[in-house]
Amino acid sequence: MKLLRSLGVALTHRRRRNRLARRLDPKPQIVAQMLLLFRTILADGIVREKEMNVFSDICGRQFGVLSEEMTALHSYLERWQRRDDAEAHIASLSQLPMEQRRRLVDLMTEIASVPGDGEAEPGVFNRQAQIFISDARTALGLSSQEWQPAPAQNHRKA
Repeated sequence: MKLLRSLGVALTHRRRRNRLARRLDPKPQIVAQMLLLFRTILADGIVREKEMNVFSDICGRQFGVLSEEMTALHSYLERWQRRDDAEAHIASLSQLPMEQRRRLVDLMTEIASVPGDGEAEPGVFNRQAQIFISDARTALGLSSQEWQPAPAQNHRKA
C-alpha cells in the first residue's frame, strides 16, 4: 500500500510539473522573473518557510500558479535554470517596461524583508539580500532614482 501511495504521489507530481511546463514554456520572461524571485530566497544561503510562503503568494497573485502547483514549480525552476538559455532570458528582463521592472524589484524586496527567526521587525533584510537586490536592480537597468522601495508588506505567519 505504501508503495502504491508513493507511486500515486510521484505520478501526480509529474503530471502537475508537465502541465505547468506546457503553460510556462512559451513564457520564458515569466519563468525568468519567478527564478529571480526564487534566487532572492537563496541570497543569504538560508531558505526559510516564511520566505517560501511569500514566494508562493507572489507566484499565485502575479503569475497564476496555484498553491498545489508549488512543488511542481520548484522542480520546474530547478530544471529550467540549468537550460543553456536561462541566463539570457534573465538578462532579457532588462527589456521589460519600466513599471514591470520596478514591480519585480518590489517583489524581490517583499521576499527579502520577511523577518527571519529571531528578527523582530519586517522590512529589514540582511547584507547578502541587499547586495543581490542591488545587483539585480542594476542588471534590470534601474537606477536608485528610478526605484524606491514600496511600503513594507504584511506577511502572513508560517
